[in-house]
Amino acid sequence: MPEGEEKGGILQEYPQTFYTATRKEPFVDAPPLTGDHNVDVCVVGGGLAGIATALGVVERGKSVVVVERKRVGSEASGMNGGFAIPGFAVEGWDLVELVGKDKARTMFRWSMEAFEKMQQRIAKHAIQCDFDMCGQVSLSCFAGGEHEAREDATALNTLFGTRLEVWSRAKVQSLFFSRNYYHGVFDPDVASLHPLNFTLGLARIARSYGVRFFERTEAVDLTPAPAGSGRRWCVSTSSTQGKGSVCADDVVLAGGSSIGGVGGTVGRSLVPLLTFIMVTEPLPDQLAKAFTPRHCVVDDRFALNYYRVLPDGRLLWGGRAATFRPSPARLNDIMRADLTSVYPQLADVPITCTWGGPVSYAYHMMPLIGQRQPGLWHCTGFGGHGLVPTQLAGDLVAAAIAEGDTRYTLFSEAFPPRYVGWPASHILGTLAYWSYRAADWAALTRQRVLEALGRGSD
Repeated sequence: MPEGEEKGGILQEYPQTFYTATRKEPFVDAPPLTGDHNVDVCVVGGGLAGIATALGVVERGKSVVVVERKRVGSEASGMNGGFAIPGFAVEGWDLVELVGKDKARTMFRWSMEAFEKMQQRIAKHAIQCDFDMCGQVSLSCFAGGEHEAREDATALNTLFGTRLEVWSRAKVQSLFFSRNYYHGVFDPDVASLHPLNFTLGLARIARSYGVRFFERTEAVDLTPAPAGSGRRWCVSTSSTQGKGSVCADDVVLAGGSSIGGVGGTVGRSLVPLLTFIMVTEPLPDQLAKAFTPRHCVVDDRFALNYYRVLPDGRLLWGGRAATFRPSPARLNDIMRADLTSVYPQLADVPITCTWGGPVSYAYHMMPLIGQRQPGLWHCTGFGGHGLVPTQLAGDLVAAAIAEGDTRYTLFSEAFPPRYVGWPASHILGTLAYWSYRAADWAALTRQRVLEALGRGSD
């Protein structure tokens, strides 16, 4: 914890996660917005997408205000798994099928450039976020498919310039002591980091460049700016300190599903869900009985698990999706059961904490990046894959605002907002998740039956 900040106060306004307990970067600790403000750009949302946009705008010489409903980094940006992965939630050939090879190659190249810029910022500004280029291995829970995986990896490496490497079943089983896994695909160009420290570090940089933050301030209305303001849009706000407004030429909606009333079509295009994470006590001896690599790990089911070893030897384990948050005791039991189903040898490890955080998805699983009306932008929908794409999206929107850059249209034309059943979208999203989870269970059950009968595939 930075010097001079006592436990309590602002700390109690953040979710009680492992990241909050191990924070090194200073809180923003900005006041609520009161009065009337006039700036070039108003960003609604103080998470990674909003901060990346504000940074890109202020670096290009424009004035910026960021309005955050809660605290900067207090939602998904500051409590996710900490996997910094180039690319998007829609991967590889799925992306190619949607937009074609040339556009898919361009999108991926931009994401790699954003990843490199992200690393440069961390190094230049000494962001204390435990950045580690540890690589990621995606482990297959399904027998067979190793030959196809090798062909796929070769083709994707040629198309995107990636460095994917397929691990045989024998290699996987020599490293991961679980009956659940078969072959794997290793990507060396993936990093892990402390997401809250990264988010607060970016906010620290933005403030040093002149970005003004206002926390505990809700954007309640969005209207054309009044005559005489010299601006196009007016964001009306509300806080415990009273009402306020920000008039700006450009407004960027960069929150998740909580953008609510000002979100319009974009807000109604997001499916909000909760996902969950567990962190254990340090496990210096137990982890070696389960697996030996220190990479980020995911599996290839739709309802996947993901995990990594933290710098002090704890295990971070994530997964699941739900509409409602279980009780703390129930969540502990659920996450321990998921861990035990993969690694029975870790059934009794002590748990430090568990938590659930909100994520927002669009129907196509790609981010929503675009301009709804002149000067009214959106930069949202990064559920499940946001640390790198938020940096790309923020810079694309900033370049469009400040320089008239049209690269963002590659995303806005291919992946526009679409109504997904709001305000019941969270229920529909949960039903979809459980239908896919049931499909995973059926496929794995059939596989184990065939293996028991001696008809499984290697």
